[in-house]
Amino acid sequence: MAENPSLPRSERVLWAGFTGGIALLALACAIDPDLVYVAWTVPLIALGATQLVRHPLVFFGAVIVSFGMSASFEEGIQPTEVVFGLLYLSYMGYWVTTQLPRRLDEGMRFDLIDKTVLAFLALVPVAAVLGIAFGASPAMAFSEAFNFSLLSLYFPVRDLCDRDRRGVYLILSAFAFFALAAVVRNVITLSAAFNDASYAWEIANGRVPVNEAQLFAGAVTCVIASVTVTTLRYRILMASLGGVFTVGLLLTGYRAYYAAFVLALLLVFLLANRERKRFLLGSSALLLVLGSAAAYLLFGEAFFLLVFGLANRFLSIGTAASADISFLNRFFETRAIWERIMVNPIAGYGLGVEYGFYDAILKATWVKTFAHNSYLMLWHKFGLIGFLLFVGIWPLALWRAWSVYRSPMSSTIWQTGAFVALVMIVAAMPAHLTMASFTTMDTILLVALLTGMASGLFLRHERAAAVRRRYGQR
Repeated sequence: MAENPSLPRSERVLWAGFTGGIALLALACAIDPDLVYVAWTVPLIALGATQLVRHPLVFFGAVIVSFGMSASFEEGIQPTEVVFGLLYLSYMGYWVTTQLPRRLDEGMRFDLIDKTVLAFLALVPVAAVLGIAFGASPAMAFSEAFNFSLLSLYFPVRDLCDRDRRGVYLILSAFAFFALAAVVRNVITLSAAFNDASYAWEIANGRVPVNEAQLFAGAVTCVIASVTVTTLRYRILMASLGGVFTVGLLLTGYRAYYAAFVLALLLVFLLANRERKRFLLGSSALLLVLGSAAAYLLFGEAFFLLVFGLANRFLSIGTAASADISFLNRFFETRAIWERIMVNPIAGYGLGVEYGFYDAILKATWVKTFAHNSYLMLWHKFGLIGFLLFVGIWPLALWRAWSVYRSPMSSTIWQTGAFVALVMIVAAMPAHLTMASFTTMDTILLVALLTGMASGLFLRHERAAAVRRRYGQR
């Protein structure tokens, strides 16, 4: 096999990038000595990345795995986060300098959704500079800019799902892996909390309020896969994993994602055919019985306390707006950020900028950079144009996902990927009204993966349809 002509260039780019990265890390260590303990990861990642460029699919998979292992949201900078950051930046550098020019030479075109993503990404560094001008901490502005830069993975994912038949398998597997890693972390955390509990109410109120987006993605993906695959053993496997991830999602205690998951199930039920609806109902009932029995054997009477607490949390959704002070507190927060938006609606305030509001729980003014209304938070940070660009990506991706899902020419895996993108994007939209969704990397990454997969599958489907029409005319 001939040598890859782009390999030497890609290696030069990677080594140049890592040289600059080492210099920046050395400067950071001089400012904060606590970062010294993560410095050893840089040469290891550099050596690994120069090998991964020979296998682009494996390289992308390494980025996915490193994110799943790093998304623990512990305080401070963790070594796993450094590994993910370096792998992500090196992969994007490799893709932009080697794969993108090749695709452009092959006639790659940029459609409206691609231009919308590019326009938003171009605003990210502008918003970071604007935020610093409005008094934001440079470290906070850079951190938020890095989070939003993850949307750039849309383009490699689009290319992967368009050009490689294994691409959609990799993306769907990524959702399941994220959820599996989250379940393991959350179960360990919850078990430790149960062991330390002294009172029954501590068990009843037990929750692990992290990794909710990853568990939501994994649960929805496995539920959809269980009704779209045709082999019985895979259906059972996907339904079982979906049940595990659903329990993990319930244990987070996030009522917004409870509602989002219920909406996702309703969408699956409405859009699935009769046979798939029967399987969904039957498997859900069976998993509920078996899962409850297994949980009782494992936890004993603590299981009933936990179920009581989860039921109380779920049922409180209906009264949260009038009886939950934490929910009412978000109205004060929303009002404060809306007043700031009205002062500067077009340009916004940039990344990392703080604002204050009266916190009814603390009985004091709380100053922070995020809001529990993701749409207003986007508007506050990026202005009206940035807000419209970001949310404008979704309907374009939804139309593409719907086109692939409803097409009789789509294969099972194409339909599954399109169905996942369609249901997950729609179901999560209401949840963003009460969540600070885009302050963490996982939500931005999920947006990039879902929209990229929908766009790539659409392009692959259109190319296959064009070939079929051409041969049909003959």
